Amino acid sequence: MFQIAVIPGKAKDLDSFLLPIVDEIKSLGEHGLLVKKHNGEEIRSKVHLVMASGDIPQVTKFCHHKGHNAKYGCRICVVECTHPGNGRGGMYYQSRTAALQTMNAFVMGDVPNIFCKLPSFASSSFYGLDELHLFGQGIAKFIRLLIVKVNQAPLENTTVFGKSSDGSFNMSNYTFKLSKKQLEDVGDCIEASRGKIPVSFQGSWDNLVKKIDGARAVDFLDFLLYVVPTLIVPLFTKVEVRRALLFLVRGCAIGLQWETNESLIQEMEKHDFLDQEVRKVNISLSVFRPNNHYLTHVGYIIRKAGSMRAYSARSMERTIGRYSKLIKSRVLAGKNAGNLVERLSMRSYFNLAVNIHDLLDTIQPKHRSLDNFIELPLSSPFNCNYQLWSSFATHSLSSSNLIESVSPNIIITQLKNLQLFCSRTFPTYYYHK
Repeated sequence: MFQIAVIPGKAKDLDSFLLPIVDEIKSLGEHGLLVKKHNGEEIRSKVHLVMASGDIPQVTKFCHHKGHNAKYGCRICVVECTHPGNGRGGMYYQSRTAALQTMNAFVMGDVPNIFCKLPSFASSSFYGLDELHLFGQGIAKFIRLLIVKVNQAPLENTTVFGKSSDGSFNMSNYTFKLSKKQLEDVGDCIEASRGKIPVSFQGSWDNLVKKIDGARAVDFLDFLLYVVPTLIVPLFTKVEVRRALLFLVRGCAIGLQWETNESLIQEMEKHDFLDQEVRKVNISLSVFRPNNHYLTHVGYIIRKAGSMRAYSARSMERTIGRYSKLIKSRVLAGKNAGNLVERLSMRSYFNLAVNIHDLLDTIQPKHRSLDNFIELPLSSPFNCNYQLWSSFATHSLSSSNLIESVSPNIIITQLKNLQLFCSRTFPTYYYHK
C-alpha cells in the first residue's frame, strides 16, 4: 500500500484534504501517467479511482451521509429505521426490501460529493464494504454480546430482550440463552487449546469469553469462525438456533474468501431467522443494528466490486499502527507525520527500483520449501523428529573463511558455548567427537 497523506486529528472539513487528491486522480485519468524505468523503458497508463472505502462511520463522511442514527441510516438503500419499543432509544433496520440508493442521491445531495466528478464513480457500490470492520469489529463482536455478555449480565443488557404485553422483559425465552457455567467451560476450552493453535492464525487466541480488553478485529474473527461453531453452537438445544448460527458463520467465511461465485453469494443471502424470533417476542427489535443490516448488502457489493478481501482495510490498519508507533512529536505531530510519509515512500520506491541484495551481494539464507526437504534415515542419530532442510556438514575454520573484523578466538568461544547448549538441550541425540 502507498501512503498518500496523513490527516492530523479529526478533520472538520475532510473534503478540503481529499479534493486535491481527487483532482489529481481525475487529471491522471484524462491525461495519463508516464513512468520512465531506470533501464530507459517507458510505461504509459491511465489512473482511475475505483473505490473509496473504510469502516462505516468514516465512509459516511466520504459520501456526506447523515449516518446510521438518521431516519434513513443506510448509505446503500433507503430503508426507514424504527425504534425497538422497549423503553430505550436507538434506530434499527428490520426491513431488507428497500430500494437501493440512486446515483442522484449522491450527485444531488445537500452537500456536493467530491467523488461524483470522477468517471469511475458507481453510486453506492463505489464505497464498498470493509470485511475487517464489518465481520470482525461488527458482526463477531455483536455475536459475542448476544451470547456471552447478555448471559453473563442480563440485567445490564435488557435492550436485546423481547417485551411482553404486560411490559415485562421476556428473559426466560431468550433466543441465545446459556448458563454462566456453560460459558465458563467454553473459556476453559479456549485456554486449554491455546498451546496447540497453529501459527497461521492471525489472532492471539485469547479467551474472549472472559474479557475483550485489547482484542483486535482478527481476534473477534477467530472467535466467530472457530469458537462459535465448535464450542458454542452445540450448547443450544433448539435446532433452529444452531442452524442460524452456522449459516451466519458460513456466510461470513464466504465473504472472507478471495474467490466467490453466484451460488456462494446466494448461500450467504439467508436472513429470516431473527424476524421469526422478533415475532415470537424471544428477542428485541434492537438486534437489527447497522452492521447486521449491512450483511444484507454483502452480496450486492461482491457482485459489483468483487471479493471483499481484494479491497480490505487490513493493510491500511497495519499502516496506521506503524505510523502511530513512529510519530513521536508532541508539538509538531503534523510535520513529523509528513516527514515519515516522505521517508517511507522514498524507501518503498528504492526497494521497487533497485534489488538491494543483488546490488550489495548480501549473504542470504537459502530458500527452503517442501521440494528440498530432506528425510533423514531412521538409523541417523539426528533423526529426532526435528525438521532439517539439509544434511549435517563438517567445516574447518581457517583464516580464509572467518568473518571479517571478528577475532577467531571469539568464534571458537561461541562454538563451544553452542556445543554446550546443544549437549544440555538434546543430551540423547547430541554426539560430538
